[in-house]
Amino acid sequence: MRYVMKDESRHVAFGVLSLADHYRDMAPGELADREEFVIYACELMRNRLVGDQISSVMGWNRDEVKRVVLDSAPAQVFRRMLFARVVPNLRRLGLLTPRVREAFERLGILEFEHADPEAQDRALGLA
Repeated sequence: MRYVMKDESRHVAFGVLSLADHYRDMAPGELADREEFVIYACELMRNRLVGDQISSVMGWNRDEVKRVVLDSAPAQVFRRMLFARVVPNLRRLGLLTPRVREAFERLGILEFEHADPEAQDRALGLA
């Protein structure tokens, strides 16, 4: 697993380096499409594994179950590890626009804007 994570980390770093100029010169309409995708994808990642199917079948309040799951320690660790990588790389790409920042603030993930994915890699022995 360590080798897979190390390889994926290199792919992300290459992607950030190779796409930064492309996004900087993007037409406003194309940028709006990217913003929409970034917001949607991050909402999906943040809200995954919240027990929606189980809540419905069991007759539980979906919003309450979602809140409990999202506030749980394992979910917080998962989000921290995920968004400590995603958000700073979006910033490096120039995709942390005012619109995206507003959405990320609402999602509670803007706090990761200045996280250091490379330090996380070193701490995990991936760098």
